[in-house]
Amino acid sequence: MGELKKIVLKGLLLIALLAGLNWIYQQFFFPADQHLHSESGEMLWGVRDSADILYLGESSDVTVGDQDRDKSSISTMLGTYYPGLRVGAVSRGALHAGNFYHLLTNVPSGSHVRTVIVSMNLRSFDATWIHSKLETALEKEMVLLKPGPLLWRRFMLSLRNYVIKSTDQLAAEVRQQWLSDTLVMPAPFPYATMLAWDSAIAWKHDLLMDSSIVRGDGDIDLACHFVKNFAFQIDTLTNPRIRDFDRIVQLAQDRKWNLVLNLLPENMKNARLLVGQELVDIMRHNRDLLQARYGHLPGVVFVDGLETLETRDFLDKTWPSEHYLEQGRRQVADRLARAISPFHPGQLHAPAPIKTMLPSTHFNDCEGQTIWGQMQTLDDGHGHSGSKSSYTGGKGAKFGITFSAAVADLDTTALDSLDFTCWVYQDGGSQNAAIAWESSGEETAYLWDTIQLRQLVHNDQRWQQIHFRLALWPSLSAADIVKVYPYNPSKESIWFDDIQITFIKKQNSK
Repeated sequence: MGELKKIVLKGLLLIALLAGLNWIYQQFFFPADQHLHSESGEMLWGVRDSADILYLGESSDVTVGDQDRDKSSISTMLGTYYPGLRVGAVSRGALHAGNFYHLLTNVPSGSHVRTVIVSMNLRSFDATWIHSKLETALEKEMVLLKPGPLLWRRFMLSLRNYVIKSTDQLAAEVRQQWLSDTLVMPAPFPYATMLAWDSAIAWKHDLLMDSSIVRGDGDIDLACHFVKNFAFQIDTLTNPRIRDFDRIVQLAQDRKWNLVLNLLPENMKNARLLVGQELVDIMRHNRDLLQARYGHLPGVVFVDGLETLETRDFLDKTWPSEHYLEQGRRQVADRLARAISPFHPGQLHAPAPIKTMLPSTHFNDCEGQTIWGQMQTLDDGHGHSGSKSSYTGGKGAKFGITFSAAVADLDTTALDSLDFTCWVYQDGGSQNAAIAWESSGEETAYLWDTIQLRQLVHNDQRWQQIHFRLALWPSLSAADIVKVYPYNPSKESIWFDDIQITFIKKQNSK
């Protein structure tokens, strides 16, 4: 009896010790591990206890266009419709339903979350995403999100307890699925598999279903990408994404969340023009299957956005993606806002319209509050007016913080010349560093020019202000976009801060 008491006591002490170590790890070490090993988990921890609406997405949420005036994400735009609620987002490139499930299991049952919005990307059901070369990295991120005490999760991470596959292995799995998956069409069709269809287009045996249109190599490449990404038919018995979404639905019902499955828009017009009606029919078939499976479940809203955007709303022109320009993201957000309004009665408010014309002067102190392109170059190492500046050079950053605007948003009478001022700090200078400006558009050629920094900066290792004014191209007013940015292709470190850009009118313009 005495020995039994000792064993029980030792067991209780061991449990208490492990519980204490787990608490210490959670309080003092877990945040750093999450930052290093699970970026999406770190995002979740920042919003899971305070969000009323939780948005889970991939790159469609956070990818923006240089010409966008409003560079807000879809989830941020959604929040403007609900000023009385907090919309929290966890969005990163390549995340899919399997990752979303693990994220949602880490939302406490007693949290503020009432509505969960999950992106449903049609491409994520395809072999190229299921066996993506990014999958090993995503699997590693999920270890710290799986069930069990946090200390146990960290122990599993140290043991590399996740699926690790080489790029060659994943490529082989993709090809095997392409070879084995057959296309079942309602009418006679010459291609039994996606690979046969893709090969016919690539070798120009099938002139993209429309022989009256002359296609260039760029169109052929894009058509092949459409086929590779969308010429598949979802098998509900074997497709892992179906299992993942089924688990998400069950979890939402158990937690009594309102669940919104947001089927993202695809460029259906290009799919039809470049490949043909058969591909559009396959995409619609997959949409209808998903809608039939999930659209009538209690507590679930299926938002069908598949055919809601035009080609002009898509950012990428050479690859089929769910990356949208500002007006496209706004339409997705608007549709979601109205879809969830029954869950939050009286809370929906239309956001204020954006002003129609940008000012002539634009300033960025590089502290991170004013959003331009290349924000990842902001660096704490040096600062002129504050603590940060835009770094270029030795870390492989050729392009500094970038001002960009749609020309249509600028006063075209103020595009005669450009006045540029900024502060520069350089270690040793560079013969090729410059301030660059460029423009492009469907009606204009690509235009690019620079003014060399060596003409303007004469001192190293101290801040120096540079200033110049230059004439702009007469054709700029017909372009779609204009950009201005520091350019440093060398390994020499150069920092830029307090950048001011002013578009100047002609002297005879009023």
